[in-house]
Amino acid sequence: MMRMGARPGRAPSAVASIMSFTIPDHVSFCMVGDEPVFLDVNRDRYFRLEPKLAAVFSQLCTTDGAAARYRAELARLLQTRVVVPSSEDSPPQPARDFIPDQSLVEEFSPLGTPRARLTVEMLIGLLHVRRAIRRGRLPALLRRVRENKADLDLDSSPTAASLVTCCLASRRLLPIAPNCLTDSLALSSLLIRRRIPFELVFGVRLSPFAAHCWLQNSEFVFNDSLGSVLDFKPILVI
Repeated sequence: MMRMGARPGRAPSAVASIMSFTIPDHVSFCMVGDEPVFLDVNRDRYFRLEPKLAAVFSQLCTTDGAAARYRAELARLLQTRVVVPSSEDSPPQPARDFIPDQSLVEEFSPLGTPRARLTVEMLIGLLHVRRAIRRGRLPALLRRVRENKADLDLDSSPTAASLVTCCLASRRLLPIAPNCLTDSLALSSLLIRRRIPFELVFGVRLSPFAAHCWLQNSEFVFNDSLGSVLDFKPILVI
């Protein structure tokens, strides 16, 4: 998974009088307790703010007119590129925090029967994703998932459970070490080709820091146990 950083690099000074702001498209965040935690996909990095700026960012996101009271701090946030000027009046919102209460891995045990075609597709998908990530193309992979999902039917498909469990059974035959990010991206490509709706979720926890990635729909976590994903707070949902 992506690494944790102290903070992103600084930018030239920003104008403190900017009253409306948002976070960049490549940045998302969640609230872990009272603290915002950020994911910058372009930098391949999770990060946190120093305590004072973290508290101010939380106030800016939840209190109308807070930008007028925290102009100096907003200018610092603009300098660090955590926020950017915006023409919209609505402050940024944390990632949607929703995890189904069932897991395909647990509900369907043993899993479905491995299929030769799915095994080959999973192998090709895993190799493609691993190569792309090594070449720094994770942002492009995530954009492609978002774009390809746009025209999928969001209603739960009755074929999702049987297909996913067969995919997971096929995946276990492959001599490639499991990795939540590459496995989820490879499985997402297979589901898109079959027009199966899903959500790609990145999650984070603190103390100790850890990050995770999985697929789900409105009913099931697809490729992990429920207990594993409940330990993480969603920070990016695609």
